[in-house]
Amino acid sequence: MPASPRRPAPSSVWTRLGWHLRTLLVVAGLVSLARLCGQALGADFSAQFPYLPFFSFIALCAYLRRGWGGLYATALSALLIRVADTSSPVPVLSLTVFALQGLVITGVIASLHLLNRRLGQSLAELRQVNAELAEVQAELNVAAFSDTLTHLGNRRAFEGDLESCYAAVQAGNFGFCLALLDLDGLKQVNDTQGHLRGDALLRAFASSLQSALPSQVRLYRFGGDEFAVIWPELPASEVHRIVQAVRNAEHFTRDLGFPLVGASLGVVCVPDETRTVLEALELGDRRLYEQKNLRGRSRVA
Repeated sequence: MPASPRRPAPSSVWTRLGWHLRTLLVVAGLVSLARLCGQALGADFSAQFPYLPFFSFIALCAYLRRGWGGLYATALSALLIRVADTSSPVPVLSLTVFALQGLVITGVIASLHLLNRRLGQSLAELRQVNAELAEVQAELNVAAFSDTLTHLGNRRAFEGDLESCYAAVQAGNFGFCLALLDLDGLKQVNDTQGHLRGDALLRAFASSLQSALPSQVRLYRFGGDEFAVIWPELPASEVHRIVQAVRNAEHFTRDLGFPLVGASLGVVCVPDETRTVLEALELGDRRLYEQKNLRGRSRVA
């Protein structure tokens, strides 16, 4: 059975009817005002600009009603001028010219308004796309420079920050301390309790070390059991602060259920001890493995 045509809602009908009545009253008032202004300002003004308010209303109505209101007002105004102006009737040709001018004006304004609306919608959509792209880019940046397991900086982030710190040293801004760490006991946990438990150990140690260090210190995990710390503006005389932070992290991690965990580290102070990135990494590695060979896990090279 074919669907019956939808009838407009009563409120919609009354709204449209009310708008037509208001338009009729406004147009009639403006036509009368135009004639009065023309008569008051003289025959010359009346002859040259008899319908200035009329066209002003057309432009306004075209913008507010997206053109259709202006087209309607043009036809209605032409009809009212023809009917009301009985004293000196406007020739049909002149009235037609005025009406055509009004139609052209409203058509152009309607087209511009429609174009402006579409541009506005396109700009809104473009802003939304840009916002989504910015979120995706931020997520990609985080993924590119973060370790997925511990959410610390990864090797790429470490290398970039190390180069930046060395550039600051060469510019005379500040020195820094570098610590390379190995988490002792991870292999035993993986072998005896499984890799899931080993991942839990890595996360626990990373969280404990991050809590033990000040907020300005940068912490990284290269993969496996290798970590690194860059502490900007830490003088060589206070290198014990890094050692103490690592030992505190060991105790926190043991309290979380990993009693055999330990950490070996090698600390290098720049520029007091090295002048290049390669020298710092080599010295840090050497001190790290020297400590590993010492008796116990809590002795610093």
